[in-house]
Amino acid sequence: FSDLTADNIERIEILRGPQSALYGADAMASVIQIFTRKGRGGPKADAYFRGGSFSTFEEGGSFQFGTGNFGLSAAVGRTDTDGTLEVNNEYRNTTLSMLADYSAGDRFKAQVSTRYSDSRFNFPTGSAGDRFDTLDPNQFSETERLVLSPRLEVRVLPWWRHVLQIGYNREDRLFDDPADAGVDLFGSFKSSTLEQRVSADYLSHFGPWPIGRAEVRPTLGFAVEHEIFDQRSTTTSFGTSTLT
Repeated sequence: FSDLTADNIERIEILRGPQSALYGADAMASVIQIFTRKGRGGPKADAYFRGGSFSTFEEGGSFQFGTGNFGLSAAVGRTDTDGTLEVNNEYRNTTLSMLADYSAGDRFKAQVSTRYSDSRFNFPTGSAGDRFDTLDPNQFSETERLVLSPRLEVRVLPWWRHVLQIGYNREDRLFDDPADAGVDLFGSFKSSTLEQRVSADYLSHFGPWPIGRAEVRPTLGFAVEHEIFDQRSTTTSFGTSTLT
């Protein structure tokens, strides 16, 4: 969430409590669902530029349009700031997002959304903060993140609906702390991490069937997930280590 910007976001819904039956095994405590803006109406475009303290600048723009069956929204945003500390405290973030959707009434709906961000955070502090630690002039972290999610919904019968959603998440993270005299007593440290996750969720909805004043809507669901994790760390004192 530290790199998540509000570019092209329509709304955020928070569902408290265990919801693993519908959202998978990771949803044991709650669900935070972020909806990308859908393109609706005639072609529209906007741009913005903002500036503030600590040499902070934000700029970006968006474009969207929609017809009866098809919609598209896309946006790009950029944030730059020098931070509150005088030494090595800059932050940079570039975000691109897009959502395209198509529907043929209630019988067929398809959409694909993607979000890409590239950020860099320079931080001079260690465990003791800026009041007690010697400030590090070259320590930084970079994060590159890609999220891609196609979704397909088909109603084969008035009382039977299928939903299939594929998810792909890739994160490339780099932490680099070069050796600086008088600051890094144990030499340099560098760590690169690659994490990939592919998931597929299928839901089969039946009904609704009225029973008195209530409605019955049985749901059958399946989910599968595959993760890849690879980390490589290099230090002056201990050499190189890998974790997969």
